[in-house]
Amino acid sequence: MRRIRGFIEDHLAAPDLGPARIAAAHYISTRHLHNIFREHGTTVASRVRARRLESCRRDLLDPVHADSGVAAIAAKPPGHRRPRTAARSPRRCPYRLR
Repeated sequence: MRRIRGFIEDHLAAPDLGPARIAAAHYISTRHLHNIFREHGTTVASRVRARRLESCRRDLLDPVHADSGVAAIAAKPPGHRRPRTAARSPRRCPYRLR
């Protein structure tokens, strides 16, 4: 699981980061990948989403990005392909910081 989490972290900016790519990089099936995450009480998608939201949150709180708009921060790597996706994430929405 540590290697898989590291891979996710290293490839957050990749727009095609998803179960198929992660499984292929580790020479396992997507079904096995989903089972690994299920054993840890989470899903592949929720892990990727959480890490991307954490990145957005960090940027929103960083004074260096004070002049950047919320949508611009959410859209930059490793942001969401659709900023509305981040806004709909319950309780973790970094947009509420501004």
